Formats: sequence, C-alpha cells, structure tokens
Amino acid sequence: MAKRITPLTAAKIRTVKTTEKPQKLFDGGGLFLLVTPSGGKLWRFKYRFEEKKRYLFLAHPLTLRSVEIAWSAQVRLCGRFRKLLARGKNRNTVVTAITRELSAFMWAIARTAIPAGQN
Repeated sequence: MAKRITPLTAAKIRTVKTTEKPQKLFDGGGLFLLVTPSGGKLWRFKYRFEEKKRYLFLAHPLTLRSVEIAWSAQVRLCGRFRKLLARGKNRNTVVTAITRELSAFMWAIARTAIPAGQN
C-alpha cells in the first residue's frame, strides 16, 4: 500500500530548518522541495521513464505565493468539479470548463514565478 503524503503548506516551507545533508520534503505525486545545507529551496519532480528514475528540475524557483495560488486552485477546482457533476452536467463539459479555469490559474502562477521582462 502506498504511503499517504500530506501536501506541503506555505507555513511548513517557510519554517523548514536546514541540516548538514540535503533534505527532501515531498508534496505528493512526485513533486518535492529540496532544501540544501546552504538554505536553498529548489523544486524537483521525480518520475519514472522506461523503468528508470528521472528528475525534472524546475528552472524558475517557485515562490511561496505561487504555492499558495496553486493550492487554492486545486481546492477550488476539485470542489467545482464535484458540484458540477452533482448537478447532472455532462462529464466532458465539466472537464472542459475545469481545464479552461486551470489554464487561467497556470497563467497566474507563471506571472508570479517569472517577473515581467524575463524569459
């Protein structure tokens, strides 16, 4: 049985202490925050491809504001998905509506992670 992972909160990220060795704080689904001994906080994504472990390194560090936006988006969209299905809406229509809303949240996160003028 897979271990249940509690998602990271902004408060947990802010208060994490550095140690002599790098530590990984998992957020679920392969995403984790790597805390370096020097105090750096780097987001990484662990996945498997062709039976090998691989890591995706996020080029721009996620700010705490980005994490808060992402968490609020997840909570809101999950709730909205359930409500629309409960009202008897067509599943494909619901998925399309949620996808459009998700793209707006992704745009908001990108705008906080990459300041204007940087590419």
